[in-house]
Amino acid sequence: MFEYEVAKRFFEQEIFGVLFERQSQLQISEEIREEDIYYVIGIMLRYLKSDNFCQDFTVTPLFDLADKKVKKLSLLELQRLGDFCLFRAGFFPFGFSHRHNPPRKNFILAGQSAYHDLSRKLAASSAVFRSLAFNFQVFVNAISEIKLKGAQDHDILQLFDFWQETGNLLAAEILSRKGVCLNFSQKPN
Repeated sequence: MFEYEVAKRFFEQEIFGVLFERQSQLQISEEIREEDIYYVIGIMLRYLKSDNFCQDFTVTPLFDLADKKVKKLSLLELQRLGDFCLFRAGFFPFGFSHRHNPPRKNFILAGQSAYHDLSRKLAASSAVFRSLAFNFQVFVNAISEIKLKGAQDHDILQLFDFWQETGNLLAAEILSRKGVCLNFSQKPN
């Protein structure tokens, strides 16, 4: 129980910190409420304690990459898919094989779609899922920034690839501290 409380406090501090520090740079589509942030913290705590993050939903029939739509799923399956994609794309910014094109965006599309479908099906009680759908990229980036703070020297090429794909400012700062000169005119839009 002690480890859970320590992890919860760590994630609370880090996510609120990242969202506050980067507020002017974030593309928030809809107001982020405290309950949205606590839902994301719950996802992180749940997945860190399990082996579920080893799954790869993009190679299953759950997500149709051609149509960029989630297949017909139950409410629980939609929630699990959205939760998994948020955790996977955020917490493992380096952990993608390049057989997906582009790898991280598949998870982002699947997660956004799952939460969007879930919010539509739940109608009245869907405020958290609606916020997660509209601010999916914001939460993915916040989780990634927490992970990037611990980047090691051997991660430098992956960190550079991540910066090129996302334009993440913390990745740029870390690369700069490690002596990498970046051409900001070529960063993604």
